[in-house]
Amino acid sequence: YTKENIILQMFFYATMTAFLLGVFIARYRVELVIIIPLLAASFTRYVKAAISPAIPGEPESLYKEKALAVLLGFSLFLGVTLLFVKLDFMRRMLNIQEPALPSLWPTS
Repeated sequence: YTKENIILQMFFYATMTAFLLGVFIARYRVELVIIIPLLAASFTRYVKAAISPAIPGEPESLYKEKALAVLLGFSLFLGVTLLFVKLDFMRRMLNIQEPALPSLWPTS
């Protein structure tokens, strides 16, 4: 790995994640809009860690970033929670109709 390679991969994965998450949110779970700021903070923290001087010699140290792990863990917890919680006011607020197809995992 090189520093440039890690940063390019990071941008690619962040872009793909944002695009596919946007498609999923718009189609199935508008409640997941709430975690977008957390994911943006996670990507920003990842960039900060990736461009730090310690990374080029040891890219595995990205996994030792405690702040990044906490952000990702909280995002995962909140995301899984929001998959099972229905917030009707968000659909009304954003003027989004219910999908015609049923949910993949019915919760009620």
